[in-house]
Amino acid sequence: MTDAQLQRLPVILRQVVEAERPVRTLLHQPTVDLLAIRKPLRDLKEVRGAAAKVYGPRLGSESGPLATV
Repeated sequence: MTDAQLQRLPVILRQVVEAERPVRTLLHQPTVDLLAIRKPLRDLKEVRGAAAKVYGPRLGSESGPLATV
């Protein structure tokens, strides 16, 4: 997602996209350090939970490229 596209999103959705970035980066490494990924995953879960309160439970738990994480 480009920065221009990101700026057009509502704030809560922008936070979800921004929280996914470090997780995606870590998941694309040849080896994943489980200790290093814990905080970004926790942050992503927190932001998705906030988004779910605004947009419904599907957004917070089942949408996006990391829905199975």
